[in-house]
Amino acid sequence: MKILYPISLIYQLIVELRNLLYDFKILKTHRFPIPIISIGNIVMGGTGKTPMSLWLFNQLILKKKKPCIISRGYNRQSTNLVIIDGYDEKWTIRDIGDEPLMMLNKNKNLKMVICRNKIKGIQSAINSLDIDIIILDDGFQSRYIYKDLDIVMMKQQKNYLFPAGCLRESISNLKRADIIIENNIISNEAIKKLCINNNIQIIHTKPTFQLIDEKYQIIKQYDDLNMIAVCGIGDPNSFLQAIYNYNINIQEKHIVADHYNYQSKDMNDIYTKMKNKNCNAIITTWKDYYKINDLNLKNKKIIILDMNLKIKDVSLLDAIKKVANDT
Repeated sequence: MKILYPISLIYQLIVELRNLLYDFKILKTHRFPIPIISIGNIVMGGTGKTPMSLWLFNQLILKKKKPCIISRGYNRQSTNLVIIDGYDEKWTIRDIGDEPLMMLNKNKNLKMVICRNKIKGIQSAINSLDIDIIILDDGFQSRYIYKDLDIVMMKQQKNYLFPAGCLRESISNLKRADIIIENNIISNEAIKKLCINNNIQIIHTKPTFQLIDEKYQIIKQYDDLNMIAVCGIGDPNSFLQAIYNYNINIQEKHIVADHYNYQSKDMNDIYTKMKNKNCNAIITTWKDYYKINDLNLKNKKIIILDMNLKIKDVSLLDAIKKVANDT
């Protein structure tokens, strides 16, 4: 990876120059008439932004607010702006992307706008939906949008910038955050010191898992299943570790890139691996399930590892309440 360090240095200089232009107000920051809560990260995928966005949506509903999630719908095939006001079976991964479809299936009352242009997406949400607060998915680097609360999700990562590592920007830029949520990790001393010096809250969360079938029924008995683990997410190791903790009989793996669009060839490769290792079921994530299910012409049993976030720290709820009550 050392050969990539010079490229990472150039990348860092570009990122820091961009940040300076915003710091000195040379580049414009857009404000909107309703509060915006951003859920972001400083690494490339796999920190829990999507379950956190859904958790936040549900919490705001409990507080009698009317939230809307703004998402790019990363790697979807359509480029159209999509306005979602509750579940409709017409929406597909092609239209809105894998993560928005996953959230919509987990909460049928979701309000969401899918658009590459986040400013256009926010304005469309305000004009078209009955909402009073925005959840901006993957918004930490979107400095052209003013945020009332900037939440950053963290997982253990090496401190190397892209392309030598997974960092989107330097750890020092966490000073822009209001809250850092550490997903199943303990921060190092450098991050702790940065948070103390910049009055940033650190909140800890742990993912919770359960096995679910395609009818959303919890599975408690799986001793008779020999499975192949299939996933295309930002942090496949977290998926694999979770299923290993269940002592599931995993005979084979099929791991692809994050947001991967499966084709018939991929499904045939999975079938071949299953046959070679005598597997009788597939275990996967919700995000992957919606992509492989239509390709599962042999009707192999599919089990989903359902992941949610468990957050006990009341200070996060207090911060959300403060922003929400400003509406």
